[in-house]
Amino acid sequence: MKKIFLTIIICFMASNVHAARWIKCTSTTIGPVTYDRPLRREGDCFGLKLCTGLNNTGKLPGVIEAEGTEWNDAGQANMKCDLGIVMGSRIVSLTAQEISDITAAKISNFDAILRSVSKSQFDGQTEEGQSLRCLADITKREINILRKWTRDFQIEVANSNNLSDLKTGVSGLATLTDRTLPQLKSAVQTCIDDGDVDE
Repeated sequence: MKKIFLTIIICFMASNVHAARWIKCTSTTIGPVTYDRPLRREGDCFGLKLCTGLNNTGKLPGVIEAEGTEWNDAGQANMKCDLGIVMGSRIVSLTAQEISDITAAKISNFDAILRSVSKSQFDGQTEEGQSLRCLADITKREINILRKWTRDFQIEVANSNNLSDLKTGVSGLATLTDRTLPQLKSAVQTCIDDGDVDE
């Protein structure tokens, strides 16, 4: 019984030791760079659906059985398949220019997504959209109050013949007291309730 058990264990270990290592070269485009990105898989080619027939026959294009350090190399960043190279060294480094172009494209894509998402927060009947639009609308109103006060002051200056006239005219202008956080919070909530900025 023990011999049978040991035989099973040895066979199991042997089957795992000899598990094939496969690399699938997948066409990848990032910005101006198109290259075959190596994806490593370990196990039966047919079971992994990397080939079209039993016993590793009828392999699909771009599927290779790893030789030498290829399987480990495929797991590293900035590597690509170059199937024109001899077996055992078909996984090579991207060129410095390719890495630079890919990095620039990723940064550009991230920046575009960031800006798009940031702008879209103001749109639509969403909790975030309504709150942001109300905040922007209240800021606009407060700025316009200040701009109107400046225009009114200029009018008083133009209509004054002397300092006494100016003092009298300016004293009649609105007194702009400081706003408080509770006032701003209340104004935003009222704006939301009244639907002032609904889309």
